[in-house]
Amino acid sequence: LITGASGFLAGYLARWLAEQGAKDLLMVSRRADHFEGAKALSQALGEKGCSVRFLACDLQDGGAVSRLMGCHRDLTAVFHLAGEAGSDLL
Repeated sequence: LITGASGFLAGYLARWLAEQGAKDLLMVSRRADHFEGAKALSQALGEKGCSVRFLACDLQDGGAVSRLMGCHRDLTAVFHLAGEAGSDLL
């Protein structure tokens, strides 16, 4: 499972995982596969023998995350790359 599917880091990680032998990736974002580059990413992963599924899930919604995790109990790893870019000072 890779969160933040529409971000650059998620695509980079997905490609790397496929190169390392990953066969099935689940990529999650608020927009599922409705982002620029989703089709190309899916094709690139497929060429490496890796299937990918894009799902929509708002990770700020605890109920949605519970449902997501309940439907995918066979996960072996979670990479949390979701976040919002901002320039606020901490």
